[in-house]
Amino acid sequence: DKLDRNGHKQWTITPWENGDFRGIAVDDTGIYATGELDVADVTQLDLDGRFLRHFGHGGRFFGELAVGRSGIYAPSTYDYSSTLMRQYAHDGRLLWSRRSRLDGGNVLRPQGVAVDATGIYLSNTLLNQFTAPRVLVSKLSPNGNELWALALANNAEVTGLTLRNG
Repeated sequence: DKLDRNGHKQWTITPWENGDFRGIAVDDTGIYATGELDVADVTQLDLDGRFLRHFGHGGRFFGELAVGRSGIYAPSTYDYSSTLMRQYAHDGRLLWSRRSRLDGGNVLRPQGVAVDATGIYLSNTLLNQFTAPRVLVSKLSPNGNELWALALANNAEVTGLTLRNG
């Protein structure tokens, strides 16, 4: 839903073709939404909520997406044991795709993504049948190469990621 400054609904959008929205990001080029969409990785709308395009190949998205000056960043689950991080140009072209994989029966569920001038930050929930859930955070370079990864919490799940200066 888009609300005005007073909280009144301006318009509502719904997912297309068997899906639901989980993440939304906005910049001056449009509104980008992702979720569990069968038709595409990302749906782009103009700032008035009119459909512009779908792009990507369809996947299992569990969390957010981020929009930066260099494009749209969309993490997804590839086969439940790996995260597939993709960067798209604002016109929907795939710029790069990187896959990180865990072994040993682990399930990796991407939940949050944020970008700044130095790179891309990704939060995941790591699920395993033998241990409690864990939160993993990693940083990727602007071209998608992993710089570091850190386990932050045991017996916890993450639902998003926000960057703050200071």
